[in-house]
Amino acid sequence: MNTIDWGQAAVNNTNGFGKAPTNNTIDFGEVCADSWSPETNLTGAGGTPSYENEYSFQFDGIDDYIQTNSTYSELNGLTKASFSIWVKPIAGAPKLEYALSNPRSTTGNQAQFALVIYESNIVEFFINSRTSQRVTASISNINYGSWNHILVTIDLSLTAGSRGKMFINGSDVGTSAMGSTSSFYNATDVLYIGEEANNAFNPFNGNIDEVAIWAGTDLRSNASDIYNLGVPNNLNDNGLTAPTTWFRMGEAATFDGIRDWNLVDQGTGGNDATSQNIAETERVTDVPT
Repeated sequence: MNTIDWGQAAVNNTNGFGKAPTNNTIDFGEVCADSWSPETNLTGAGGTPSYENEYSFQFDGIDDYIQTNSTYSELNGLTKASFSIWVKPIAGAPKLEYALSNPRSTTGNQAQFALVIYESNIVEFFINSRTSQRVTASISNINYGSWNHILVTIDLSLTAGSRGKMFINGSDVGTSAMGSTSSFYNATDVLYIGEEANNAFNPFNGNIDEVAIWAGTDLRSNASDIYNLGVPNNLNDNGLTAPTTWFRMGEAATFDGIRDWNLVDQGTGGNDATSQNIAETERVTDVPT
């Protein structure tokens, strides 16, 4: 006779509590282990969720910015694109601040696209040149010292008067013809976040979070989905086309131990980025909620 634990049948092998007779060692609650074994990779309550927004980057308005590691050519020759960014600007900052910029030449005020905030004036998105082909909104739509969502959608194949649209905090604030350009010019440099090309001293002062670009997609009809009542959501899993470029800013970023961050592109384009002069302490837990 063998020694059997409480509640077991007589068996030839030692079994754990509540098991049927077997010749194999079986985990609790199994019937047999000859053909299968219990799942060991279950993640239930307390597991790591697939999406969290915990961090943003704080730009000092002096020399902080981010740039992609290679030329940002995703929009070259396309007629459609959408641009989403969360910003928390500081009142009293420089009168001209670049949130996004992608050069098309070395000439001043020229870009494949750029998003600019003029304090006490306008929020402007332009292609080609800052003096034309732009969509603008009154600065009164921006709340200084608070988080704001800006979405710009472009479709250069549409008739004049409806090519460009801007949404701030989910509201439609402006439509523009965007001039006579029929497609995006070719980029000549990297994508800049928080500055314009060649560190031309028009830096952003405040926080930036969740920067996304959809190449070839006009999402004007989905503005409310992206704004999501003021709370960023998972752009790769919200029922819309996944972004070509998506920088989570603080998430998916590692500090190099000196002064710069390496950012992984969470979009489909795979164009990673590196920060310039952004200290370890400038990744903060201040995020849109």
